[in-house]
Amino acid sequence: MSLPVFDSTTPKVSVLAIGMETLASANALVSEAASQTAKFQTTASDKAGFILQACGQVPGGTWMASAKNANVDSGTLTADLEKIDGTYVGSKTTFKDGDTFKNDDGQFVKLSQGEAGQTFSSTVKKCTLANATGVRLAFKGGEAPLLEYKPPEFLEPGAIASFLVNKSFALNYIIQAFQGPYRGWMAVDTDHEVILTDSTSTVGFKSNVQVGPEATRYDTTISFVVLSNSDQVQIQVNQVIDQNPASQAL
Repeated sequence: MSLPVFDSTTPKVSVLAIGMETLASANALVSEAASQTAKFQTTASDKAGFILQACGQVPGGTWMASAKNANVDSGTLTADLEKIDGTYVGSKTTFKDGDTFKNDDGQFVKLSQGEAGQTFSSTVKKCTLANATGVRLAFKGGEAPLLEYKPPEFLEPGAIASFLVNKSFALNYIIQAFQGPYRGWMAVDTDHEVILTDSTSTVGFKSNVQVGPEATRYDTTISFVVLSNSDQVQIQVNQVIDQNPASQAL
C-alpha cells in the first residue's frame, strides 16, 4: 500500500507572458495572480480534503507525538523518531491494516490491543496556501508530518499549495522577486523569514518593486493572512503596490 499522489499546487501565472519592466506589468501580474487564486481556491481546498482522507491509511498510535518526516510506501512506515536524549533517528516498520505503534527510544513498537492511541489523521490539519502576489514564496522550514504531503519548495505567483501541517505548526518562508530571464528569482531579503504559526492572524512584509531602465522603486506590502481552526488552515498572501515612486510618495 502506498499513499495516493496529488499535484502539490494549482496552475501558476506566467511572469514572462505578462511582461516586465513597467509599473503596468507589475500591477497586471498581481491582478492576474489574485484572479487565478480565486478561480482555483475551491479546487485546492478539495484537494487538501482528499489528502487528509488519504491519511486514514497511515498507522495510528502514539508515535506521531515524537516523530517527523513520516513516509508510507508499500506497507512500510518510516519516520524520524525522537530518542530519550532529544535527538532524532530514522526508523521503519512494516504494518498491516489496523496496526498501531508507539515510539520506544527511536524505535517503532507495535501497541497491544486496548492501547491503540490516536489515529494519524486526528493529529494533523489540511492546509492551503494561496499566492495572490507577483512574488515567489520559497519554503525554508517547518516540520512535515508526512513527506508525501509536505509544502512545495517554491510557490509561484497565482498558484495555491495543498498540504498537511501538524495541529501546532510553524512554516518559514522567504520572498523572492523575479529579476529577469537571466538572473531569475532572487531573495528580496535573505536575513528575514516570514514565520507563520497556528497563532498567526496577519503578517506584513514591506519591500519595493523596481521597474524600467532606471530601476524606479515603488513601495509594496505583502500580507499573509492566516485563518486556522481545529481541522484546517487557509493562508492567503496578498500584495499591494504603491502607485507613486518611492521618492515621491507622501
